[in-house]
Amino acid sequence: MELKDHDAYHGTLPYPLEVAIRVLNAAGKVLSANEEDSSCQGWWSWYYVWNTSFEPRMPGDTITIPPGGEVIRIVPIDQVLAMCPGLKSGLPQGTYTIQLRVNEYLSNPLQIKVDSPR
Repeated sequence: MELKDHDAYHGTLPYPLEVAIRVLNAAGKVLSANEEDSSCQGWWSWYYVWNTSFEPRMPGDTITIPPGGEVIRIVPIDQVLAMCPGLKSGLPQGTYTIQLRVNEYLSNPLQIKVDSPR
């Protein structure tokens, strides 16, 4: 699994570059769609708006997870959603279902509640 979290321009980021997020509101409407690329099927990644090189490769960019193993990363959702066309003002107050994806690996759907927007 690739968990590259740095590039030549931004330095080390708080989450792996390939992280994408899908956000649904309480009614099941997808809020994280990429309007410029419908093939993304509701997934958003800040990677879509980057114009930079992700080289060179560094130790830790690729990891092997043994059967039954796990990798824990704390992902700042607000930063992953940065510049998302459907959420330019962030998540308003409400209840949401979010799911994260790294390449073909999916997280469990997570229920979150936003009490007061930033």
